[in-house]
Amino acid sequence: MYTDMSYREKQKRYQSLVREAWEKYQQGENSQMVSLLEQSLEYTPYLRAETVSDWVTQFAQISTKERKDIDIDLLSDLTEWNQMVTYATTSQRMITTELTKNTTILFAGHDLRFVTPLIEYYSDHCEVLVDKWKATKKHDQALSNKLLEQANIIICEWCVGNAVWYSQHKKPSQKMFIRLHKFELFTEYPAQVEWKSVNGIIFIAPKMRETALDKFDIKTNCHLIYNCIHTQKFNLAKKEGCEYNLGFLGYLPKTKRLDLAIEVLLKLRRKSSNYKLFIKGKHPSELSWIWQNKEEKDYYNPLLKRIESKELKGCVFFEGYGQNVPEWFQNVGYVLSVSDVEGSHQAVAEGMSSATIPMISGGFYHNYAAASLYPQRYCCESVDDIVRRIHFLNQDESLRFSLQEEVKEYAQRNFDAQVISEQWDNLLLNKPSSFSSKLVYSTRDFTRILLYADINLNIIDGSSIWLTSLINTLAIEKTFKICLLLKSSLSTSTVVNNIEEINSIEIIDPFAGEGLLSQFENYKELTARDSIRCLIYLDKNRKFDTICIRSSHAVNFLKDQKDTIKKSIFYSLSSIKQEYLKVLNNSKYIAAQTELLADNYVNRGIHKDKIFILPPMIKDVERNNIYFKRINCNLVYCGKLSAGYHAVEIIKAFKYKLAHRRNYNLHLIVAKIMINDQPSYTKELNNILQNNDDKRIKIYYEITRNEVLKIIQECSLGISWRSPEFDRSLELSTKTLEYSSLGKPVILNRNPINESLYGKDYPLYANTEDEFCAKVDLALSNQEVYSQASQIAFGKSQQFMFSKVREKIRSKFVADRIMNW
Repeated sequence: MYTDMSYREKQKRYQSLVREAWEKYQQGENSQMVSLLEQSLEYTPYLRAETVSDWVTQFAQISTKERKDIDIDLLSDLTEWNQMVTYATTSQRMITTELTKNTTILFAGHDLRFVTPLIEYYSDHCEVLVDKWKATKKHDQALSNKLLEQANIIICEWCVGNAVWYSQHKKPSQKMFIRLHKFELFTEYPAQVEWKSVNGIIFIAPKMRETALDKFDIKTNCHLIYNCIHTQKFNLAKKEGCEYNLGFLGYLPKTKRLDLAIEVLLKLRRKSSNYKLFIKGKHPSELSWIWQNKEEKDYYNPLLKRIESKELKGCVFFEGYGQNVPEWFQNVGYVLSVSDVEGSHQAVAEGMSSATIPMISGGFYHNYAAASLYPQRYCCESVDDIVRRIHFLNQDESLRFSLQEEVKEYAQRNFDAQVISEQWDNLLLNKPSSFSSKLVYSTRDFTRILLYADINLNIIDGSSIWLTSLINTLAIEKTFKICLLLKSSLSTSTVVNNIEEINSIEIIDPFAGEGLLSQFENYKELTARDSIRCLIYLDKNRKFDTICIRSSHAVNFLKDQKDTIKKSIFYSLSSIKQEYLKVLNNSKYIAAQTELLADNYVNRGIHKDKIFILPPMIKDVERNNIYFKRINCNLVYCGKLSAGYHAVEIIKAFKYKLAHRRNYNLHLIVAKIMINDQPSYTKELNNILQNNDDKRIKIYYEITRNEVLKIIQECSLGISWRSPEFDRSLELSTKTLEYSSLGKPVILNRNPINESLYGKDYPLYANTEDEFCAKVDLALSNQEVYSQASQIAFGKSQQFMFSKVREKIRSKFVADRIMNW
């Protein structure tokens, strides 16, 4: 890792870390904010006390520029912030005290089943009071007042009426915490809470936190602590034959999708008549709010009749609601989770505790981020995928037993009452680094990925941005461990500064120390031959699961490396020679940027089943952070300067054809100047840049990705007007998508690839200089056209954001040992 920085580079690094810390604070990620601020201490140009002051100043300044509210007093009240300030000024971590019998904790809520293990735990350590509400907003107010007088700490289970009432009545000396589930997201209770009185909000799953912070103006300390389970109660021996028994725990309301569970059963019974479905929970007629709801009743009546039909008679078994869930799971081999909507689905965690293999699909997986809570390998694309996996596992007893132990171990590591109680202790006692909430996986779950690209990361261009974007996308998957083999030693951190904070990545310099090879063909950068020699050496010693290679020339040196070929993914094949086809068709996969490019690969001899789409990747941006209106008359171009990218044409058109538009400004962010253009073109370009006398044109060189994004955000219109030679391209422009993701409409060519994404009716296509100038004027003068283009652009960009692409490509990178079952 490059660390020998100049003073200027250290300042940039410091500024970047503080900026990222501000972003994490805005997202409610306070632990990550603290981590970034701590890292900034290594690069600060100030004394420690001055640094703390500068943090506050920068947070305020960034908030003003980004049009975000910030309450410095609220920031100063945060436990994590105070711990960081203490550490920054004294180099000592905050000392905490223990809970004692003199501490009184009050649990309040209408449904306390999920915190029962916590109540039991704290009853052994201190005084515990319980305020059981009759409903979400019904309670004995006299009792609540009496209990409130005695409490030091208040924990509201569910963010409903109890949270509202206690936030309005607690004393400043009392601590108050709220646990929020899925249910509250569809109510107005969180909007009624007096957040200034709340010390912290606890979310049970990452998606719940994301949704709540998007929907409500929550201004308090945010934490992620999962529901807890007494896993030992579930650690009971399985009954013989349970592998043919499906479990469905809780089937109300209809969003639980009992119909999909029935579908899974019927499809499995076509393979074997041994399969049965065991359903546990209250009957719909037992709950008036369901049975008196016509939609719910109309859903359950025909379904329950079908279960009694000849088709399903004798293979579906109901058991009522009860506390014997651990014993019930002894007879269940697979627990189904196919709900449309879920927060964390406790049935999955309980099933895993009992060595029951989960099969997760439906809305919980596709819309509510089940894979952020449970291992991806148990998430299925569809009912048919569930059926395939269960049938496969029941033909491989050894693998099935291995997975049973694995899921049980996963639940014990992550959801056991002892683990969760310790996290609560850290919260209540103000202990530092209390809520990393990083799920602990078995070593069997990890995929080891080796990346190499024929790209010099000292140069800012589309290729280097692609590589860091791929790393950011893959790093979202917590079970990926990534090694990046550099083409050249790093002499600057400008490009890599947005990946070097990722814990799951290791950057390998082939020329550092003794190096990977005894002799290189070129000691400045790896040749195609040497890159393959290094990859083989690393794989021999590290045993990678997947090797991703972006280098057409390197393919030629893999002909005899069968073990390396079968685990390799190739990308950006500029040439596919006949002699390459055997290597490529024996590889793990070929990645193509678009469907059009994939079709082109097939036409050139690559097997269709080897190809998957690896689209451009851009940073995630939430819709509620986008302002779909013109904020000024600033245009922005970012990227290479060359004839193909119309560098001279854009500057001239702006300088002369739009000369009368004195309120227009052009921000030109230069990645690099291409030297392979016609000498006369390059000479003219350099002359324009060096002798720029138009104050409306602002030029930037060698700035970081965060600085680039900041400039784009401060502009209104992106430029991607290019030479006609690009109209034949089969690839999308990543820069165009990046403008779009920030809600900035883009002037771009009308051609097949752009129309395939933005549609034929997009209003800002331009292929000539006159069209370019006219569309600039149209966008900056017509608010209706601007807003229409802005919303189209942002909407189309969402599918290319890191998190979305990760969902699409994850399975292609996962180790065969994990996915092939």
